[in-house]
Amino acid sequence: ANVWDDVQYAMLTLGFMGVFHSMLTWPGMIVLDRLGVEEFEFPARDAFYSLMATTILDTFFNALLLIGIALTSPLFISVGCLLTIPASILADWVFHGKIMSLGSLGGVALIAVGFCILAWAERREAKLAEQERILNSY
Repeated sequence: ANVWDDVQYAMLTLGFMGVFHSMLTWPGMIVLDRLGVEEFEFPARDAFYSLMATTILDTFFNALLLIGIALTSPLFISVGCLLTIPASILADWVFHGKIMSLGSLGGVALIAVGFCILAWAERREAKLAEQERILNSY
């Protein structure tokens, strides 16, 4: 199968998840509001903008996650997602001035080393598969 068929399938899946979530969430919110279980109110303007930014970033994350899984492997992408931990530690340092503890630094180093080892192993496996394909073509 063509890899772009996998990407289209992943995007279709993500789209249907959004459609079904939208169809099933709103009726439940209305029922809970009418029963007085949970009061629904629109967020303040600042919170609304933060929620919209989070929604947009989350949409991109999920789309790129599914594309990454279709193009590489679930293991590679799940380990790659662990790189968000060092990224958030770096963001805390840059934007909030929080200094990384020694334990955090060690954890970042282990995550980075693990990702590099996995990337090397996958590249090596791809080269071996290509060599085998070439040998079998004769």
